[in-house]
Amino acid sequence: MKIKVAAFGNYNEAFIEDRFIDGVNIIYSNDNNKGKTLVIQGLLFALGNTPIFPSGFDKRKYFFYTKIEVGKVEYEFLRKNRTIIVKSEGIWQKFDSISELKYFINKHLFSLPTIKKNNENKIVDIDLYYQLFFVGQDKRNTSNIQNAGQYNKADFGNMLRSMIGSKEAPLFELNEEQIKKKIKEKEGEKRPLSRKLQLVKKNPEIASQALKYSDREDVAKHRKSINEINGRISNYKRKRSREINRRTKLEHLLLELNSLNQTIDMGKIVCASCGADKIIYSNGDLSFEVSNSHVRNRVVSSIREQISLKGDVINELTGQINNEQDQLTSEMSQISPEVQDVLIFSQEIATEEHYSSELLKIQSDIESLKAELVEMANENAVSEQRNKEMMEVILGSMNGFYHDIDPDGIQIFNSLFSKQGENYSGSEEQEFYFCKQIALNNYFNHEFPIIMDSYRSGELSSHKEQRMIELYESLKKQVVLTSTLKIEEYDVLKYDGLDGINAIDYSDHRNSHVLQSLYVDRFKTILNEFGIAESEI
Repeated sequence: MKIKVAAFGNYNEAFIEDRFIDGVNIIYSNDNNKGKTLVIQGLLFALGNTPIFPSGFDKRKYFFYTKIEVGKVEYEFLRKNRTIIVKSEGIWQKFDSISELKYFINKHLFSLPTIKKNNENKIVDIDLYYQLFFVGQDKRNTSNIQNAGQYNKADFGNMLRSMIGSKEAPLFELNEEQIKKKIKEKEGEKRPLSRKLQLVKKNPEIASQALKYSDREDVAKHRKSINEINGRISNYKRKRSREINRRTKLEHLLLELNSLNQTIDMGKIVCASCGADKIIYSNGDLSFEVSNSHVRNRVVSSIREQISLKGDVINELTGQINNEQDQLTSEMSQISPEVQDVLIFSQEIATEEHYSSELLKIQSDIESLKAELVEMANENAVSEQRNKEMMEVILGSMNGFYHDIDPDGIQIFNSLFSKQGENYSGSEEQEFYFCKQIALNNYFNHEFPIIMDSYRSGELSSHKEQRMIELYESLKKQVVLTSTLKIEEYDVLKYDGLDGINAIDYSDHRNSHVLQSLYVDRFKTILNEFGIAESEI
């Protein structure tokens, strides 16, 4: 992935940055508040990231635009609040949530890893995945991921394991706990059959009197587990109902748009200027001029893709419901098996050979399950060894880079994060993030640019910075950095004299006024190409 253009604004003010090269880019200024962080956060915000914008900046007023290149194909992203449009050759797709965008990116741009979260296999969210290559300026915490909320450093580690094929998702039809449970069930099936065999041999007539006791205690033991399963089933069904309702509304919306009715469920068609033939379709954060057939066709195509994606989500939820129902069936089957015994004994007693055959089959099943446990243990051992080797290589690389840029440094990195409650500070923080980014890049050889906002804060010395830049150049890929220079550094054009570095100077920007009217016409053209109606603002 390469960044081509980053822009943000509205119909009154805007800013466009299109000077990126496929190499090391350093956006710098001689003071703070020149717009460097806004550009970095804005370009990732358009790509679905959770932003940390500077205080006082109201992102709700603006559109955010990013053009990237993936596999020699250009994709354009336009975002306002939670609504995102992706445009490319043959693609024009609108998303009303980041979750929808995630599935689209996973399907069309690059595969996102799957981890186990809350006992469910889940495709990681975009903002966790982007931390593979992006470090923002604010809320840094070397003991955890940035913007920790739903995810944490353990999830980041599991994501890396998933990326090398060492997934937490079960490699077998049943996981270890389920196999052990199944073995216990089979052992339970053996006991009454063994007793039956003994009864047949001794005196079949007493069989109907055997094993009579209340099942209340057994039911109570399983009640908690059954309630938990029922709760999960209800939760999945509610989610599925919401998705079905949304899909139904989208289908109705498609019919309404095709006939250009005046009122729809998931959006609203209004008269843009009273009495005129210009028709605007408003949905969420954006408006489109659907009287323009080209724009209307894009909107219709986007809605159809949304309907398709909703189908994928509904199918996934249905699968989860079916899985929980299977677990419920298994749990219910354990309640009072002796009741079944009584029913069996009340019928004609089977022959000794029949019971022997049944016992033999159950024992064979138990042995197969135990063999699967052994195989699973071997797989887990291989997986753990693979994880260990991965971490050894990454941490070894981090420590190698650290001593390269700071030969006298005393730090030893033994984890991708510092200890809980401890945080690297000053230049050590910068060195830590630098080494971590480069080590992850080299291990996974990923396709993303390295992006670090304020990459030299913490009084990083000049010779360390120079070595960092040389190592960034050695990656032979796109790197985007930001830096605030001291007056004496700025006066000698510190970055302009470095060969191979694309130095982008923001010093001429007014403090806290990177948005300017001179970019408005170009930004309007971008919005028009997405079919955005000017009445949106």
